[in-house]
Amino acid sequence: MPGALAQPYRAERAETADGTMWWVVVDEGFALQIEASAYLAGLRAAGRALNTEKTYSGRIALYLSYCQGHGVDWSNPGLAQLMAMMRWLVDEPLPSLSRRPGAQARYRSEATANAIMGTVGEFLSWCCLQGWVPAKGGPGESVKTVDIDDRVEICVRKPSRIRVADTFCDRRKPRHAWYYIPFDGAIPSIGGQAEGGSFRFSTEYATTYRARRKGGQAKDAALDYTPEDMEDEEPEDEEETTTDDPFGTTTTKRPCTTVRIGKRTDRRCR
Repeated sequence: MPGALAQPYRAERAETADGTMWWVVVDEGFALQIEASAYLAGLRAAGRALNTEKTYSGRIALYLSYCQGHGVDWSNPGLAQLMAMMRWLVDEPLPSLSRRPGAQARYRSEATANAIMGTVGEFLSWCCLQGWVPAKGGPGESVKTVDIDDRVEICVRKPSRIRVADTFCDRRKPRHAWYYIPFDGAIPSIGGQAEGGSFRFSTEYATTYRARRKGGQAKDAALDYTPEDMEDEEPEDEEETTTDDPFGTTTTKRPCTTVRIGKRTDRRCR
Protein backbone atom coordinates (compact mmCIF):
# COMPACT_ATOMS: atom_id res chain seq x y z
CA MET A 1 0.00 0.00 0.00
CA PRO A 2 1.53 3.38 -0.97
CA GLY A 3 2.58 5.40 2.04
CA ALA A 4 2.14 2.49 4.44
CA LEU A 5 4.35 2.59 7.52
CA ALA A 6 7.42 0.35 7.46
CA GLN A 7 7.57 -2.01 10.45
CA PRO A 8 11.19 -2.10 11.67
CA TYR A 9 9.88 -3.37 15.03
CA ARG A 10 7.41 -6.17 15.58
CA ALA A 11 6.01 -8.37 18.31
CA GLU A 12 7.27 -11.94 18.45
CA ARG A 13 6.32 -14.90 20.61
CA ALA A 14 9.21 -16.62 22.37
CA GLU A 15 9.28 -19.97 24.13
CA THR A 16 11.62 -20.76 27.01
CA ALA A 17 13.28 -24.12 27.63
CA ASP A 18 10.53 -25.10 30.09
CA GLY A 19 7.81 -24.33 27.54
CA THR A 20 6.74 -20.97 28.98
CA MET A 21 5.42 -18.54 26.35
CA TRP A 22 6.62 -14.93 26.34
CA TRP A 23 6.00 -11.95 24.09
CA VAL A 24 8.90 -9.69 23.14
CA VAL A 25 9.61 -6.85 20.69
CA VAL A 26 12.40 -7.32 18.13
CA ASP A 27 13.93 -5.21 15.38
CA GLU A 28 14.54 -6.16 11.75
CA GLY A 29 17.61 -8.18 12.73
CA PHE A 30 15.63 -10.11 15.39
CA ALA A 31 17.55 -8.32 18.16
CA LEU A 32 15.51 -7.67 21.30
CA GLN A 33 14.31 -4.13 21.87
CA ILE A 34 15.52 -4.07 25.47
CA GLU A 35 13.19 -1.47 27.02
CA ALA A 36 10.02 -2.84 25.42
CA SER A 37 10.86 -6.44 26.23
CA ALA A 38 11.70 -5.53 29.82
CA TYR A 39 8.35 -3.76 30.14
CA LEU A 40 6.55 -6.87 28.88
CA ALA A 41 8.49 -8.97 31.39
CA GLY A 42 7.20 -6.59 34.06
CA LEU A 43 3.64 -7.29 32.93
CA ARG A 44 4.28 -11.02 33.35
CA ALA A 45 5.71 -10.49 36.82
CA ALA A 46 2.59 -8.49 37.73
CA GLY A 47 0.39 -11.43 36.72
CA ARG A 48 -1.11 -9.86 33.60
CA ALA A 49 -2.76 -12.24 31.13
CA LEU A 50 -0.77 -13.61 28.18
CA ASN A 51 -3.34 -12.11 25.82
CA THR A 52 -2.71 -8.69 27.38
CA GLU A 53 1.03 -9.17 26.91
CA LYS A 54 0.43 -10.06 23.26
CA THR A 55 -1.76 -7.00 22.68
CA TYR A 56 0.67 -4.63 24.40
CA SER A 57 3.69 -5.99 22.52
CA GLY A 58 2.01 -5.23 19.20
CA ARG A 59 1.05 -1.72 20.29
CA ILE A 60 4.55 -0.89 21.55
CA ALA A 61 6.13 -2.29 18.35
CA LEU A 62 3.79 -0.06 16.35
CA TYR A 63 4.79 2.96 18.45
CA LEU A 64 8.51 2.29 18.02
CA SER A 65 8.06 1.79 14.26
CA TYR A 66 6.06 5.01 13.99
CA CYS A 67 8.76 6.95 15.86
CA GLN A 68 11.52 5.61 13.63
CA GLY A 69 9.51 6.30 10.48
CA HIS A 70 8.62 9.87 11.52
CA GLY A 71 11.91 10.97 13.07
CA VAL A 72 10.61 10.98 16.66
CA ASP A 73 12.82 10.13 19.64
CA TRP A 74 10.69 7.38 21.18
CA SER A 75 12.16 7.97 24.64
CA ASN A 76 11.40 11.69 24.69
CA PRO A 77 8.34 12.50 22.55
CA GLY A 78 6.66 15.87 22.79
CA LEU A 79 2.93 16.20 23.37
CA ALA A 80 2.44 17.48 19.80
CA GLN A 81 4.25 14.40 18.46
CA LEU A 82 2.05 12.05 20.51
CA MET A 83 -1.10 13.78 19.31
CA ALA A 84 0.16 13.55 15.72
CA MET A 85 0.48 9.79 16.17
CA MET A 86 -3.02 9.70 17.63
CA ARG A 87 -4.38 11.38 14.47
CA TRP A 88 -2.29 9.07 12.28
CA LEU A 89 -3.74 5.99 13.97
CA VAL A 90 -7.25 7.07 13.01
CA ASP A 91 -6.47 8.44 9.53
CA GLU A 92 -4.09 5.75 8.25
CA PRO A 93 -5.87 2.87 6.43
CA LEU A 94 -5.30 -0.63 7.80
CA PRO A 95 -4.07 -3.45 5.53
CA SER A 96 -6.97 -5.01 3.63
CA LEU A 97 -8.25 -8.40 4.75
CA SER A 98 -9.48 -9.11 1.22
CA ARG A 99 -7.39 -9.97 -1.84
CA ARG A 100 -10.04 -8.63 -4.15
CA PRO A 101 -9.15 -5.41 -5.99
CA GLY A 102 -11.10 -2.38 -4.91
CA ALA A 103 -11.87 -3.74 -1.42
CA GLN A 104 -13.19 -1.11 0.97
CA ALA A 105 -10.51 0.54 3.10
CA ARG A 106 -10.56 -0.20 6.84
CA TYR A 107 -9.67 2.29 9.58
CA ARG A 108 -9.06 2.12 13.31
CA SER A 109 -11.78 3.48 15.55
CA GLU A 110 -10.99 6.32 17.94
CA ALA A 111 -11.49 3.88 20.82
CA THR A 112 -8.80 1.59 19.39
CA ALA A 113 -6.45 4.54 18.85
CA ASN A 114 -7.02 5.66 22.45
CA ALA A 115 -6.25 2.15 23.71
CA ILE A 116 -2.97 2.08 21.73
CA MET A 117 -1.89 5.48 23.04
CA GLY A 118 -2.87 4.45 26.56
CA THR A 119 -0.46 1.54 26.30
CA VAL A 120 2.22 3.90 24.95
CA GLY A 121 1.69 6.16 27.96
CA GLU A 122 2.03 3.22 30.37
CA PHE A 123 5.20 2.08 28.62
CA LEU A 124 6.81 5.54 28.77
CA SER A 125 5.78 6.02 32.42
CA TRP A 126 7.32 2.65 33.31
CA CYS A 127 10.53 3.53 31.46
CA CYS A 128 10.64 6.82 33.35
CA LEU A 129 10.52 4.94 36.66
CA GLN A 130 13.51 2.88 35.49
CA GLY A 131 15.42 6.06 34.62
CA TRP A 132 15.46 5.17 30.91
CA VAL A 133 13.50 8.20 29.70
CA PRO A 134 13.66 11.78 31.01
CA ALA A 135 11.15 12.80 33.66
CA LYS A 136 9.14 15.95 33.03
CA GLY A 137 7.53 18.38 35.43
CA GLY A 138 8.56 20.51 38.41
CA PRO A 139 8.38 20.69 42.19
CA GLY A 140 5.30 20.32 44.37
CA GLU A 141 1.82 21.32 43.27
CA SER A 142 3.17 23.44 40.41
CA VAL A 143 3.56 20.28 38.34
CA LYS A 144 0.86 19.93 35.73
CA THR A 145 0.88 16.41 34.39
CA VAL A 146 0.31 16.46 30.63
CA ASP A 147 0.14 12.94 29.27
CA ILE A 148 -2.32 10.59 27.64
CA ASP A 149 -2.95 8.23 30.57
CA ASP A 150 -6.43 8.18 32.08
CA ARG A 151 -6.65 8.78 35.83
CA VAL A 152 -8.99 8.48 38.78
CA GLU A 153 -10.00 11.76 40.43
CA ILE A 154 -10.90 12.11 44.09
CA CYS A 155 -11.65 15.15 46.21
CA VAL A 156 -9.18 15.87 49.05
CA ARG A 157 -8.49 18.53 51.66
CA LYS A 158 -5.38 20.60 51.03
CA PRO A 159 -2.62 20.25 51.96
CA SER A 160 -3.25 17.06 53.98
CA ARG A 161 -4.65 15.10 50.96
CA ILE A 162 -7.32 13.53 53.19
CA ARG A 163 -10.10 12.24 50.99
CA VAL A 164 -13.57 13.74 51.40
CA ALA A 165 -16.85 13.45 49.50
CA ASP A 166 -16.75 14.64 45.87
CA THR A 167 -19.42 17.24 46.61
CA PHE A 168 -16.81 19.41 48.35
CA CYS A 169 -14.95 19.81 45.06
CA ASP A 170 -18.11 19.95 42.95
CA ARG A 171 -19.19 22.95 45.04
CA ARG A 172 -15.64 24.41 44.98
CA LYS A 173 -15.34 24.57 48.73
CA PRO A 174 -12.23 26.43 50.01
CA ARG A 175 -9.14 24.33 50.81
CA HIS A 176 -10.43 21.39 48.76
CA ALA A 177 -9.19 20.21 45.36
CA TRP A 178 -9.30 17.33 42.91
CA TYR A 179 -6.42 14.89 43.20
CA TYR A 180 -5.56 12.66 40.21
CA ILE A 181 -4.20 9.15 40.75
CA PRO A 182 -2.80 6.85 38.00
CA PHE A 183 -4.51 3.54 37.33
CA ASP A 184 -1.64 1.60 38.88
CA GLY A 185 -2.10 3.48 42.16
CA ALA A 186 -4.36 3.04 45.17
CA ILE A 187 -7.51 5.00 46.04
CA PRO A 188 -8.08 5.70 49.75
CA SER A 189 -11.51 5.40 51.30
CA ILE A 190 -13.25 8.51 52.61
CA GLY A 191 -11.10 9.80 55.49
CA GLY A 192 -7.89 8.17 54.21
CA GLN A 193 -4.83 9.99 52.88
CA ALA A 194 -4.17 9.98 49.13
CA GLU A 195 -0.68 9.37 47.73
CA GLY A 196 1.06 8.92 44.40
CA GLY A 197 -1.01 11.41 42.41
CA SER A 198 -1.01 15.05 41.40
CA PHE A 199 -3.18 18.09 42.08
CA ARG A 200 -2.74 19.35 38.55
CA PHE A 201 -3.57 17.28 35.50
CA SER A 202 -4.53 18.12 31.92
CA THR A 203 -7.83 16.47 30.96
CA GLU A 204 -7.59 17.72 27.38
CA TYR A 205 -6.09 14.46 26.09
CA ALA A 206 -7.17 11.97 28.75
CA THR A 207 -10.24 10.79 30.64
CA THR A 208 -10.80 10.96 34.39
CA TYR A 209 -13.05 8.68 36.42
CA ARG A 210 -14.72 9.19 39.80
CA ALA A 211 -14.06 6.54 42.45
CA ARG A 212 -16.21 4.52 44.80
CA ARG A 213 -16.26 5.72 48.41
CA LYS A 214 -14.58 2.65 49.89
CA GLY A 215 -11.51 3.00 47.65
CA GLY A 216 -9.22 0.17 46.56
CA GLN A 217 -6.88 -0.33 43.62
CA ALA A 218 -7.50 2.48 41.13
CA LYS A 219 -8.52 0.25 38.23
CA ASP A 220 -11.03 -1.53 40.48
CA ALA A 221 -12.30 1.56 42.32
CA ALA A 222 -12.94 3.64 39.20
CA LEU A 223 -16.62 4.06 38.37
CA ASP A 224 -17.86 3.33 34.83
CA TYR A 225 -14.43 2.01 33.83
CA THR A 226 -13.89 -1.22 31.89
CA PRO A 227 -10.33 -2.59 32.24
CA GLU A 228 -8.69 -2.61 28.84
CA ASP A 229 -7.49 -6.20 29.03
CA MET A 230 -11.02 -7.39 29.73
CA GLU A 231 -12.05 -6.64 26.17
CA ASP A 232 -9.82 -7.41 23.20
CA GLU A 233 -11.14 -6.73 19.72
CA GLU A 234 -9.73 -8.55 16.70
CA PRO A 235 -9.60 -6.99 13.20
CA GLU A 236 -12.87 -6.89 11.31
CA ASP A 237 -13.53 -9.62 8.76
CA GLU A 238 -16.45 -10.86 6.67
CA GLU A 239 -18.89 -13.63 7.58
CA GLU A 240 -20.65 -15.49 4.78
CA THR A 241 -24.21 -16.73 5.30
CA THR A 242 -26.02 -19.08 2.92
CA THR A 243 -29.84 -19.23 2.94
CA ASP A 244 -32.01 -21.73 1.05
CA ASP A 245 -35.42 -20.53 -0.10
CA PRO A 246 -38.00 -21.56 -2.77
CA PHE A 247 -36.21 -19.44 -5.34
CA GLY A 248 -32.75 -20.94 -4.85
CA THR A 249 -29.72 -20.33 -2.64
CA THR A 250 -28.79 -16.84 -1.49
CA THR A 251 -25.33 -15.98 -0.18
CA THR A 252 -24.80 -12.80 1.83
CA LYS A 253 -21.72 -11.29 3.46
CA ARG A 254 -21.57 -8.93 6.41
CA PRO A 255 -18.68 -7.37 8.39
CA CYS A 256 -18.03 -9.05 11.74
CA THR A 257 -15.68 -8.54 14.67
CA THR A 258 -14.62 -11.04 17.34
CA VAL A 259 -14.42 -9.46 20.80
CA ARG A 260 -12.93 -11.26 23.79
CA ILE A 261 -14.33 -10.09 27.13
CA GLY A 262 -12.44 -11.84 29.89
CA LYS A 263 -12.76 -15.57 29.10
CA ARG A 264 -15.86 -15.09 26.96
CA THR A 265 -15.77 -14.62 23.19
CA ASP A 266 -18.49 -12.56 21.50
CA ARG A 267 -19.05 -12.45 17.74
CA ARG A 268 -20.49 -9.10 16.66
CA CYS A 269 -21.79 -8.61 13.12
CA ARG A 270 -23.42 -5.62 11.48
